[in-house]
Amino acid sequence: MKKYRRQKMESLILEHLSFLILKEFEFPALVTITNIKIDDEFKNAKAIIKILPKDFKNAKKFKNQEIKILKELNDNQNKIFKILLKKLNIKPLPKIIFQLSKD
Repeated sequence: MKKYRRQKMESLILEHLSFLILKEFEFPALVTITNIKIDDEFKNAKAIIKILPKDFKNAKKFKNQEIKILKELNDNQNKIFKILLKKLNIKPLPKIIFQLSKD
């Protein structure tokens, strides 16, 4: 039962969080959420994000932008949490933590 609940929560959060980032934020890059991982206690959810440059000619300068985008997302955790809480009927909603994809 818990496995099914976790999978359902992860897919709902992924869907709504992707849409929210697209609508609420403007970044100089393409930000996609590749995966959501919720811990065993359903208190924290790691959002694994992939950031791609819009202009591949300036890809060398892009590493600095990745860190700024990740920092902005983590700084706006409360805002994102409140919007998701209104959209989703999940109680308690796990706290979202953004991390860069390792690949």
